[in-house]
Amino acid sequence: MVFGGFRGTWGFALGLSSFGAAMGCGPGAADDSSSDDTTVTTSTTAGDDLAATGSTSTGPMATTGGTSASDETTGASESSSTTDAPPTGSVCEPQPEQIRIVITVQDWPPGIAGNSFELPCTVTDIYPLADTPLTGIVFDCESGTPTVLLPLPHALDLAEGDAVELSVFIDEPWWSNVFVAIHRDGELVVAGMAADSLPADDGAPQHPAADFWAPLTVTAHDDVCDVETESLEPCFDELCPDCTRDRRLALELTHDAESSTVLDRSVGTLGAMEVTVGETVDHVEVFCTDTPNAWYSFVVARVTR
Repeated sequence: MVFGGFRGTWGFALGLSSFGAAMGCGPGAADDSSSDDTTVTTSTTAGDDLAATGSTSTGPMATTGGTSASDETTGASESSSTTDAPPTGSVCEPQPEQIRIVITVQDWPPGIAGNSFELPCTVTDIYPLADTPLTGIVFDCESGTPTVLLPLPHALDLAEGDAVELSVFIDEPWWSNVFVAIHRDGELVVAGMAADSLPADDGAPQHPAADFWAPLTVTAHDDVCDVETESLEPCFDELCPDCTRDRRLALELTHDAESSTVLDRSVGTLGAMEVTVGETVDHVEVFCTDTPNAWYSFVVARVTR
């Protein structure tokens, strides 16, 4: 069984039956935004981006770049005038990078009931997934051999043979809410999500408890950007650009007394960890049915220096 952490596609991904985050839909998602004043510090370049930036792949998990065209010259002696074009970028800086967070869990351990597990496992393989920005991590756990696919840096501080604790939480209304954590000796190595709400201790079924990534905590801030005047590119959802009007959010990540705030579709660092934030927005207006009120996605990964 394959659980996908991406939105906009039903059907098959990479040759595997995939129950994706289709249509990006649903009634009101929990509001995890904070209105505290926030200063966003982001890096616009990273040596090991956790997701492809400006690359093109095929299939529903593709991260696609835009197309460019040159103006046609009608004659050297002709003069031309221009008119104001409609806005094409975000109202908020920095502009969004072409980052998409995809998290997929394959081979759910047999005998595990419900939609979550926390298991002691051994890492048996780490491999790049061909023609995608994803890395596969294969685990040998006491009740199965699950595989987690997600965008990870090349210098990931994880190796075959490492004993870890793998935590997975998945909720599937009309799309997939996917949360993953990998701890080694009590230390967080990988944390990631692609879902309509952040972890919280409110008992809601669509997310795990607030300590899912402990000691990492994540808070969303909605006071850093104005509402967009139109849908932004890149837009990876098949429903875009007509289903929502968005406000870009910033995620404040805190770990071991260090803190980093990273804006929607941007990258940053948090101590020894690299941070990539994918689409993280509040859908302030929703014009389609079965569409969540928000979307959050990121991957944090410990790297070797």
